[in-house]
Amino acid sequence: MRHLFYWALWALFAAQGSSAIQSFRLAALTRGFEFNNTDAEVLGGASHECYRTCVEGDVRTCIYSFTVVEYTTMGYLCKNCPYEIEDCYNTGCVTAGGHVREVVLVNDLLPGPSIQVCEGDTVQVDLTNTLTTKSTTIHWHGLHQVGTPFMDGAPYLTQCPILPHTSFQYNFTARPVGTHIWHSHSGFEEADGLYGSFIVRKANDSLAEYYDYDLAEHVMAVWHWYSKDTGSVLRSALHRDAEVEGYSLTINGLASTVEYEKDGIVYKTPRAEFTVTQGYKYRFRLMHNSAIYCPIQVSIDNHSMLVIASEAGTFEPVEVDSLMINAGERYDFVLNANQSVDNYWIRYRGLGDCVSTSVSVTSEAILRYSGSNETANPSGTINYDDGNRSGVLLNPVQVANETYANNSLIYLVDLNSTLERQPNVSGTPDNIIYLHYAYNYFYDFSWPGPYPQINGLTFEYPSISLLTQYNEITDDMYCTEKNDSAKECISGFCSCALLYSVDTESLVEIVIVDLGLDRYDDHPMHLHGHTFQVVALESIGENITMEEVISRNEGGLIDKKLDLAPVKDNVGVPAQGFAVLRFVASNPGFWFFHCHVSNHAEMGMGVVIKVGDYSEMSQPPDSFPKCRNWSMSSTTSNSSSSS
Repeated sequence: MRHLFYWALWALFAAQGSSAIQSFRLAALTRGFEFNNTDAEVLGGASHECYRTCVEGDVRTCIYSFTVVEYTTMGYLCKNCPYEIEDCYNTGCVTAGGHVREVVLVNDLLPGPSIQVCEGDTVQVDLTNTLTTKSTTIHWHGLHQVGTPFMDGAPYLTQCPILPHTSFQYNFTARPVGTHIWHSHSGFEEADGLYGSFIVRKANDSLAEYYDYDLAEHVMAVWHWYSKDTGSVLRSALHRDAEVEGYSLTINGLASTVEYEKDGIVYKTPRAEFTVTQGYKYRFRLMHNSAIYCPIQVSIDNHSMLVIASEAGTFEPVEVDSLMINAGERYDFVLNANQSVDNYWIRYRGLGDCVSTSVSVTSEAILRYSGSNETANPSGTINYDDGNRSGVLLNPVQVANETYANNSLIYLVDLNSTLERQPNVSGTPDNIIYLHYAYNYFYDFSWPGPYPQINGLTFEYPSISLLTQYNEITDDMYCTEKNDSAKECISGFCSCALLYSVDTESLVEIVIVDLGLDRYDDHPMHLHGHTFQVVALESIGENITMEEVISRNEGGLIDKKLDLAPVKDNVGVPAQGFAVLRFVASNPGFWFFHCHVSNHAEMGMGVVIKVGDYSEMSQPPDSFPKCRNWSMSSTTSNSSSSS
């Protein structure tokens, strides 16, 4: 019955033409939510009330079914796509720019279902892993999991991986308010399609004064995309000590990358489209991730952007001509549809590893005004340099050969937070954590590198879930700043689970220093379980040393913004420079702090921040899944805690 209902809806939309088909595809992103602020129906027949106007006191339970599947893009259900453009919107057709490749998806969707809820809603996600051999977990990127740290989705830190042919139920409260992401935290599954948006709105949002509409169809998920599975590309480069390069970008799973030729005519798969009506203002929610270092510059022809928020933080609005966004970051901006009724290019220009002498990664979406030609492309060329918009630029990243000579720059620390109830971080820190990272090579090692390491170590996951099996933790499972006896080294390559402990409600300062002199990357660092305030960002240059930064910090010689500093959970650390972050450690648990470039996280660029004592950490039910090493000799010792 479910499939008959779905196909009946498809037939209804298809009969109305390509514009209606586009609307149907967008609706699939939210599994059938209508794009107005009324209660809606999820395709499949189950009533769902969670995409709605948020009202004080209206708190609901929102249940989602996630089936993780191995899938193929441009498959059979795409029929004659792209030669017949309507077929590209067939139910079950995933185009991903026109590449034919294996992907990992939820519910056959790229991106996966968009979760759109109100602050305080209970979110229940029933996940079934149908992958043949791979385990998975889902991290709710930006949600703090207060009271439910075992729902954070970090494998071997807050839960055991969800094995093939098994299911797991996530259940947690939706907070904080903001633009978030859900994605796999296992291997390269996220880079191969296992991701989606997670939007938490609130009643009486003070930001609503800046816009008329905040619609699900204006979520903009920009992902780096390879023509084949990400792991095979990047592991091959690592094993050969070869350069990694970007390939393409998708916007909401769509792009026009691959050229198909038939009868002398070139065809491409459709781009993402965003529709507005002249005279109104719209809130867009932009998010980005990449398996490699590929920050992107975003701009919209003939339009400026009023940027009002980033992640769970809000700030005094700034009007810009373009903005840069790094892996794991999110920005909310308001578009004023005050131009002529027409179609306009939305441009995404890749930097870092996405531009070199051999590649120039760029992509486009289309901003369509209601009443414009719904099948026409915008005017203007779509070359790489067209995305290098002059004018005011927010959040410039430091990459080689970018001088920003034609831009007026607004740096992250220039923003003034307007977030309500932000903690006071102006006192003397109770804990200062110094971290430095660099690319290290080990030529006597079987895989020479480069390895992005923190404090000279590659993060090595323990064999048990630290949070949920704390009674099984032994000292040889992790390293600390004072005890590295658990460190394992082979030919100079050292690894361990590096852990820093801080007290609950303590004021923590993290100073991260980039000592990577052979590359020019501003690594985007993401903290689970908390937001932080960005109090200082500075680039020093190739003469940077850890000793200099520590000396300046201890001597009070770093200019810190301790009042109204922007609130983030993901920030780029300036190349050959440093970032100073502060937060109040109010959420007990084991929280991963790592680079959000997927390849760097997979290679071990991270540490764990342990907040509070075990007695302060919320624990899961007794039946929560467990994992561990096993041998015949361990049978007796582990019998009391076996599941």
